[in-house]
Amino acid sequence: MALSKKKSRLITVGDIQYRWLVSTNSGKNVFVAEQEGVKGCRMEAYFDRYKNKFAGPGLLKSKDNLVIIKPGDTASIILQALDHGWTPEAKGKPVVFDLKAGLLIPR
Repeated sequence: MALSKKKSRLITVGDIQYRWLVSTNSGKNVFVAEQEGVKGCRMEAYFDRYKNKFAGPGLLKSKDNLVIIKPGDTASIILQALDHGWTPEAKGKPVVFDLKAGLLIPR
């Protein structure tokens, strides 16, 4: 099933377009990407919502403490996933990673 065009964004990495989004999943955020126009394999990268999860009650859920994925981060994540063997054209289950300090770690 393709990512929703209303809830996702497009980015071009190299000459290839990818559709991506960030959503929540049981206490963490998940970055999801797939190649645009291809019914292939997705990649998922799970990461903590907050930069400092031990911050005081007022700071914990503030905007300053949220982990934000920017377009430059998106391109880096996609390139790392490709380096780790993600083949978006292939069919199959999603390739899953953890994202820590900007680096993808295969699960």
